[in-house]
Amino acid sequence: MGAVIAVRLADQIREVMQPGEIHFWTDSQICLYSSFRHIKRVITWCHRFIFNARPSNATNRINGPLTASELDRAVTTMIVLAQSEVYGSETSQLRAGKPIQSGSSLHSLNAIVDQDGVMRLQTRLTHSHDSCTAVQPILLPPKHALTKLILHFSHLQVLHCGLTATLANFRENYWTPSARRTLRERERIGFTGVSGNCGHTHQDSEVDFESLCRLQAHTRPFDERESRTTAVRPHNAM
Repeated sequence: MGAVIAVRLADQIREVMQPGEIHFWTDSQICLYSSFRHIKRVITWCHRFIFNARPSNATNRINGPLTASELDRAVTTMIVLAQSEVYGSETSQLRAGKPIQSGSSLHSLNAIVDQDGVMRLQTRLTHSHDSCTAVQPILLPPKHALTKLILHFSHLQVLHCGLTATLANFRENYWTPSARRTLRERERIGFTGVSGNCGHTHQDSEVDFESLCRLQAHTRPFDERESRTTAVRPHNAM
């Protein structure tokens, strides 16, 4: 995926600046050894460079820190590229207004393509007042590297909670087949190979709450001698 993004960005730079040659280096496994936040910011800076390099934008160049809209555009770019790699034929059929063929794995899903070219799923919450991402979640390929990055990012957002909290946070914006299975595989190896080793990962059912308690059930708040002294003290004071 990193190579595809680099080639498309190079084509845009060639169109704007018209250089003789473009030399660039890329790692085809960029999504496996990076983080979702890191690659999102890298693509955002590339988009800003391309915008500022256009001669028509010489008077209104963008400066300063990255904005939320720029970061959202970078996420959209990554999602569209990931979907085109795995669901290229399905995306073309939906854009042409044709139904998905019966041999596709998405045939049983009610998929649509929005105005940004992102494939979404129509759920039963069509008349809900929730956000668009909750009513029509973004479809992600189950075994794609970007999906694993977003799953790991959702795990970090819930502060290393278990599978249930991570999956609930992920499904607020996205949906992917076999998401629970993918998370179990990631938790089994501690998210190693995605963005470092997460030593805080655990299953919800494996938390030993009794070991977290400082007081045991069979202990008394005061020993027998102290309670006897407290009971006799008012008699001696008289």
